[in-house]
Amino acid sequence: MEQDKETGIWWCYLGANIGNEQDGKGAEFMRPVLIYKKLSRSLCLAMPLSTKVASGSFFFPLLSRSNIIRTAILPQMKPLDVKRLIKKIDKISPEEYVFIKERVTAFIQ
Repeated sequence: MEQDKETGIWWCYLGANIGNEQDGKGAEFMRPVLIYKKLSRSLCLAMPLSTKVASGSFFFPLLSRSNIIRTAILPQMKPLDVKRLIKKIDKISPEEYVFIKERVTAFIQ
């Protein structure tokens, strides 16, 4: 696993999910995710991202290094095997990561 995997935005095979879960798009069910936390060499905690702007306590806008605004979907955060990660496409700044950590902590409490 790369050292900068946390803060990384990756294309990920999320698969087809059930009900209100976020799933991937297209034939391969891929979606960008933000790697929130490395849990082990083969497992990470990730949250799906959307380019649609959303507001409320369940969503957090992120500005990536490439100046693209993506919305993190906090209640959809889940553990993923790193084998689902396809290609790193972007990352967020360390400052942006501090903001998302604060927002996740507030969301969980």
